[in-house]
Amino acid sequence: MVSATTQAVIESRHTQQQAAESVAVSVMTETSAVPPHNKDALSPDDVYKLKDLVPPDVLESINFKSEVFNKHTQEDITKWRTEKLYSSFVLDKIENLSLREDARRLQSQCLMYLQYLINVFLMKAKDLGKKVPLPGDWPAPVKKYILKTFTLEVVEPGKRYQRCVPSRLKDLLLSHILVLCLKLSQFELPLLTLTNDLNLSHKRISTHFTILGCTIKKSKSPQGLDVYRAVLNVPLKFPEIKDKRAKNRIF
Repeated sequence: MVSATTQAVIESRHTQQQAAESVAVSVMTETSAVPPHNKDALSPDDVYKLKDLVPPDVLESINFKSEVFNKHTQEDITKWRTEKLYSSFVLDKIENLSLREDARRLQSQCLMYLQYLINVFLMKAKDLGKKVPLPGDWPAPVKKYILKTFTLEVVEPGKRYQRCVPSRLKDLLLSHILVLCLKLSQFELPLLTLTNDLNLSHKRISTHFTILGCTIKKSKSPQGLDVYRAVLNVPLKFPEIKDKRAKNRIF
């Protein structure tokens, strides 16, 4: 027969084990939303590598589509803004492409890929659930990579085919979007444009930037309005979990 004291010790250890497992799940859940990174990077540019966000061959396959950005005119920009063909962040960056041909070409490719990711992020679940959810004019390598990286295929016996985007992959997709935006903005950018482009609250997007190792800085505009900016600095610091009883997700 187990004594009351022994039973209490057993229950205490079981509770501690459950708490430890809960923290482990919490850490795994939070870090699963962070793309591959170098925590010991000496510069912001080395924290997240472009090749870890999108394979070079996938990016290269976009070139024939991204040339429209590379060779744009001001009339194009005006038309795209009026017709809302592209997000405001992308259009703002197109207007400030590098004058160097190689850098301009790479920026155009990244911006088109970013627009693809934003489009997927904004898609409704029922549309993403289709067997062929992405537009036919997108480059095949891009479609294959996006679907493989950010969606799951579910095929149950006797039931119809389904494609879904669980929360952890939706968060990972958002991370890739935000990191690309950081890299295209010299690792400092205002939050307002992205909150509008992605239909997210200020709290959601600022929390997610923090998960990626950014600091949120507040300043005043010439009109006296609050302006919030995400800044990626080194050494890289991720938020610490202070409460071991915290929920599995923090955003």
